[in-house]
Amino acid sequence: MTRYFRNVGGRVYAVSDDQLTCSQKAAWIENLNTDLLSTSHYSDWKEAVEALDAIDINTINVEAAQSALDSSTFAHDFEQAKSTYDLEQSDDNQAALDLAKAAYESCDEYIALEADKKALEQYQIAVQRVESAQLSYESCPEYIELERLKSTKIWIPEDAVEMTDDEIYAHLNPTISDEQLAAKARAQRDALLEQFTWRYERHAREARLGIETTDSLSALDAYAQALADVPQQAGFPTTIEWPALLA
Repeated sequence: MTRYFRNVGGRVYAVSDDQLTCSQKAAWIENLNTDLLSTSHYSDWKEAVEALDAIDINTINVEAAQSALDSSTFAHDFEQAKSTYDLEQSDDNQAALDLAKAAYESCDEYIALEADKKALEQYQIAVQRVESAQLSYESCPEYIELERLKSTKIWIPEDAVEMTDDEIYAHLNPTISDEQLAAKARAQRDALLEQFTWRYERHAREARLGIETTDSLSALDAYAQALADVPQQAGFPTTIEWPALLA
């Protein structure tokens, strides 16, 4: 449905129902935003974001932890025990390997690496959860309607007032001034003059060839003069008697 508004300067705005004033748009956005914040889609997304924010990714450095472990004496002893056991798989070498492995897996560097790996895994899970929750959130009807409204163009200024039915009719069916009627009549007169000019040319050609002329030159002149005199008619420009070309 088209509605019509006029501002204090007299400018008319024809708008559809989804084109709003600034205040209407702000009020609708506020209401829709309230509805959106009360949905489970929003609460799930917010909870996922807060859980992700609680993880300090800057404290997680698996590569550095791995490098620290690899350069430790525990790693060196463990690797040496494995090499010795690979050369001679004796009970003594097995016992030495078990002791080196236990020391390796209980050293601070190893524990720090495992903690970083677990933290990184938790961070990745948290990121996936946020992405999934955000997709659900941005697909819910409340979010879609809110974004649609935010992008709606504002065409109506705040000082515009909705027009009455009579005002709308007057706007859509404006009264034509005498000046406009006169200009329209003169344009029609000029077009009629141009449309029959060729008959003058035919008359001249026939006269030059010495054959009987189709039109009477006096009739052509009378018609042309009558058209030229249209603006001098008493009823011009509201009432016009258009002349006819007599045979």
